[in-house]
Amino acid sequence: MPEADASAAAGAWAAHVAQGARRPLCRAVHRAGRVHSHIRTGDALAQALLPGSRMAFPLPDSPARARALARTAPPACGLLPALLGSAAALALLLLRLRLSERASFIFLAWNLALAWAPYAFALCAAALGPRAPAPLQGALLVLWALFLPNAPYLLTDFVHLRVRPGVPVWLDIGLLALFAATGWLLGLLSLEVWRARWEARWGAAAAWALAALTCVACGYGIWLGRVLRWNSWDLLGAPGALCLQVLAHLRAPSAHPGLLSVTGVFGALMLLSSVAFALLRRTPAPPRA
Repeated sequence: MPEADASAAAGAWAAHVAQGARRPLCRAVHRAGRVHSHIRTGDALAQALLPGSRMAFPLPDSPARARALARTAPPACGLLPALLGSAAALALLLLRLRLSERASFIFLAWNLALAWAPYAFALCAAALGPRAPAPLQGALLVLWALFLPNAPYLLTDFVHLRVRPGVPVWLDIGLLALFAATGWLLGLLSLEVWRARWEARWGAAAAWALAALTCVACGYGIWLGRVLRWNSWDLLGAPGALCLQVLAHLRAPSAHPGLLSVTGVFGALMLLSSVAFALLRRTPAPPRA
């Protein structure tokens, strides 16, 4: 074949290939434009139905934005482990009650219900989002802070551990450990919801500062409940007496045995476990083989 004919044939073949590749590319661009149009239409519809709102699930425009959204999303995925832990704890409690035929540890069920309260308030705040009315967000924040010490408080129920007739001590150790672990998990989950919201609004440094103050207050709340036997709802039933005691503790904390040590130990444990929990959530999953 002459060289000119070969060059012409090669050019025609290249043009044919380019034309064939151009068609799917044009279709892809057209589809992307339609998707973008639908997103804009969804935003316009949301604005018409609820002024000031946007689509509930906006698409991230970059991998960094996707990672940021994943970090600030409420850890609702922790709901299933918390439910499984609670179910296992209650099942073990029923087994223990059946073996002993005594209601020795029945109070653990009530303590676990109180431990669920802060996580429930945190999930409600996360579901409402930052566009919820400020009074409603403030009320949920106050309720969450008041009930938060009930979650790690379950760890202190080990003070009830002793040898009891009819039940092996290892069963009581496992029972108390399971309730304590579930309560601690509920506390971490609820704290992470609010810490992520604070980070999205004021930055990581301010969010961790608020989380540290919350952990210290939580340790103080554990001391109030375990040593002085105050409850979260006493702010409604006896607010004056409770506030006077808190003021006395602030004026002379060293005059009250165990106040500084219990507050410091449980506050530090709560903060360290919260940092570890946040780091585990941000660790990327290993690539699949």
